[in-house]
Amino acid sequence: MKKEKKNNLEEEYQKSLNDYFEADDAVKRMEQYKIIRKYFELVKKRKELDEKETKLYKKRLRLRYANCNHILVESHTDIIYDYEGRSYHYYGCIKCGLDEAVAERDYGCNREEITMLELMKEYGVYKIEGIRTGICCDLGKAKELYADLKEKYPNLSDEEMAEKFKNSKRAKKLMNEMN
Repeated sequence: MKKEKKNNLEEEYQKSLNDYFEADDAVKRMEQYKIIRKYFELVKKRKELDEKETKLYKKRLRLRYANCNHILVESHTDIIYDYEGRSYHYYGCIKCGLDEAVAERDYGCNREEITMLELMKEYGVYKIEGIRTGICCDLGKAKELYADLKEKYPNLSDEEMAEKFKNSKRAKKLMNEMN
């Protein structure tokens, strides 16, 4: 039985190796044509630019999160129904979007959340410090409200903006939606 598996593995390896060399030869024959060489150059350049863009994207996010004086809403609450009945509160920033709940999910839904999670793991920071508004609501909707308020009151300090946010009718409505 072991000899049979070894022979099958050897055959599979040889076939894979032959397929590789055939494909490599075909590529070399195609590279004789100017248009094909140009195509391969562009594919290589596109890959390099994609990698560069990804690095710059992460640097921009890192800078945005690091330089933000966070204004926080409670974006997620987990209640563990064990004998202690613990609850965990996660906060998100309405200015930059940094969200502790991403670390709890341990996966990202979109590129920004994946990058956010990577950065939080890299720095070992899972709790955000900042101005707490006392509002529990959907972070996306809270960010929209903040953007509207910032447009209407561009010169307010972060503390004043947090107060304006907290006392707005829309924030109270958002809070009621969570309950």
